[in-house]
Amino acid sequence: MIIAQRVYLFRRLKYNQNKYHHFVRRKMSEENKQYIPTSATFQPRYTGPSLENMTPEQTALRKSILESRPRTGLSGPFGPWLAVPSIAGPSQQLGRTVRYETSLSMRESELVILLTGAKFKSEAEFDIHVGEATRAGIGLDVIN
Repeated sequence: MIIAQRVYLFRRLKYNQNKYHHFVRRKMSEENKQYIPTSATFQPRYTGPSLENMTPEQTALRKSILESRPRTGLSGPFGPWLAVPSIAGPSQQLGRTVRYETSLSMRESELVILLTGAKFKSEAEFDIHVGEATRAGIGLDVIN
């Protein structure tokens, strides 16, 4: 379902370029034309159980997540998933599949993720993926 939504939004981009303009335009600094995150003042999400309270299964999952996400670590849903290991493993595999094992290039994938974040006003998701999008070759002029 998520892939279908992202592909649908990506295909509709040429028809709806101005539809998302109001959401992302307000995040651009007029002085230096750099991206200004909207989630900079957000409180951190629950990061899962403390290291001292983790079971061996949780510790192994935590290590696996950190190894697969060296730049972003436990940000996003991964901390809460650690509280329920039976959800964490399958969820991590699903996320990896829909993000990296599709016919979309990394650039296309990141663009669709940004469009989805803008469409559903998910500022945290949008902010998290700005860095990934720039590394994938999407310019700040497109992002802003």
